[in-house]
Amino acid sequence: MTRDLPKLNRVVVKVGSSSLCHKNGKIDPKRIEAIAEDIASLIQEDIQVVLVSSGAVAAGRHILNENETAIEIKQAAAAIGQIILLGTFQQNFRTHDLTIAQILLTHEDLQDRRRYLSARNTLVNLLDHGIVPIINENFGSYIHPTESKLNSRKAFIAHALKPKAKLIIDQGAANAIRSKKASLLPSGILETEGAFLRGDGVICSLKDGLEIARGIVEYDRDEIVQIAGQQSAAIEYILGFKHHRGIIHRENMVIIKD
Repeated sequence: MTRDLPKLNRVVVKVGSSSLCHKNGKIDPKRIEAIAEDIASLIQEDIQVVLVSSGAVAAGRHILNENETAIEIKQAAAAIGQIILLGTFQQNFRTHDLTIAQILLTHEDLQDRRRYLSARNTLVNLLDHGIVPIINENFGSYIHPTESKLNSRKAFIAHALKPKAKLIIDQGAANAIRSKKASLLPSGILETEGAFLRGDGVICSLKDGLEIARGIVEYDRDEIVQIAGQQSAAIEYILGFKHHRGIIHRENMVIIKD
């Protein structure tokens, strides 16, 4: 199956273990050579490339001669295999006068906004200098670009922030969020699911489970339980204090499309 791709300025190439290694787990240099050649061709067309690669565990297992799935074995295999894998990549990219850089990412790096921005700035800096970042995390389905760009904060909320809990809201609140781009107020909250603190990411959904939005809450769960269904004017009376940005301010919210 072929896709009609738009004009691309940057692509993410995801390759799994089966694309890099023999069945016994040993790295196949010819496959990596082909990948490096394809990426070099893209870069020659002024397309920036980020490579997301698996294969370290498989390569390390071959050296350890271990097939167990225990996390300790996987970590040991990855520690061995990562050096082998990156060394093979480096050798092949060097033939195209390209430099690679290893980027180690965990979900926590993307969930924490400061770490997310640090990782983002590092990647952009590498790409702007013509260096190929190789990321060891598993992601890159093909995703069509959206018609409207999110600012960096809302992109973080939409794609990197891992929601910790849910706020169940009524239809009136859902309509206000979607049609008026309103902030979420306590009067529209029916109940909460899960534990969270102020500053955490949550999902806003209807009682039937339909997700309406994601955002960063201004109150702890225990506080929201006390003021759910109340008018904003009652918050200070109930809690003894009041944040003036609602439960989730519209600037800290991303609406989920139907």
